[in-house]
Amino acid sequence: MTTVLIVDDLSSIREFLKINLSSEPDLKVVGLADNGQGAIAQTEEHQPDIILMDINMPGEIDGIEATERIVTRFPQSKILLLTTQDDKKQLERALKAGSRGYILKNTSIKDLANIIRLTEKGFFKLGLYWVIGMARCIRLRR
Repeated sequence: MTTVLIVDDLSSIREFLKINLSSEPDLKVVGLADNGQGAIAQTEEHQPDIILMDINMPGEIDGIEATERIVTRFPQSKILLLTTQDDKKQLERALKAGSRGYILKNTSIKDLANIIRLTEKGFFKLGLYWVIGMARCIRLRR
């Protein structure tokens, strides 16, 4: 059973993800948080396998900063960052912070559940747009 923590400042998104992911037989939602500080506290309490974390949240600690702090203290927890923006600078910050994925919020629940399973097995998840862009950068550096 893969344990999941959901972090988003919008309660409607937290509840939507909780209800839908809880219907997956191999996924268990163990906690909810509405900001970066709450994410750190919930991670300390539950030590989830996967954390779905919104990037843009109010408060002193955004999702990327919370990711960096959590990865340092709880390296076994893998973080997938959720966003509405396809932003190169944000992606770079997310990867440097230790995120295992950068996922658009319009991703289907079915795909999100599969991404969680793959992440638990050690894979990274980036959108196709970013993979193509990274491949171009690598090719140009040769």
